[in-house]
Amino acid sequence: MSGGATSNAAYARAVRDRMAQVRTGMRVEDEAGEQIGSVAYVQIGESCAIEPADLGALTGEGVALDFGAHPEPAVPPEMVSRFLLIGYIKVEDKRRFRPDHHFYATADEIVSVDDNGVRLGKRRDELIKSRK
Repeated sequence: MSGGATSNAAYARAVRDRMAQVRTGMRVEDEAGEQIGSVAYVQIGESCAIEPADLGALTGEGVALDFGAHPEPAVPPEMVSRFLLIGYIKVEDKRRFRPDHHFYATADEIVSVDDNGVRLGKRRDELIKSRK
């Protein structure tokens, strides 16, 4: 096995281990150290995630869910499979009553997780906003 494959596997394992420590309700800070909210949802990556089917052709979200679609993440369709593959958290913005009060951070954007919460490697305005 090449050194690159080993380092990629080690990196993937480190990201997965960090995600396993994240819990709903944890405080979330952005790259600047500003508290931006709390974890509302955690999805650990699924190595078997595939491109989503054309769920727009189905007659409603209930039918889509019955066929295995994910209610989360509410991101642009071209991003869904990446989010499901590597994992993500949904952050509830601490500034309530905002139309964009949820953000998403992928597992590889999480720099650290400890008792004080989750620290991201991006600023709030660089995160993907929820489409819902």
